[in-house]
Amino acid sequence: MRNIFFDIMYEAGYFFLEIAKNFYKFVAFWSFAMKKKLFL
Repeated sequence: MRNIFFDIMYEAGYFFLEIAKNFYKFVAFWSFAMKKKLFL
């Protein structure tokens, strides 16, 4: 029998990883845009 708690933690971890990746992309893009504005 599979461990339900482990399955829940795995799903939550994967979900959090996806959010973290998207958040990193957003922050990188935003900081890039801010630098462009400052140098213009």
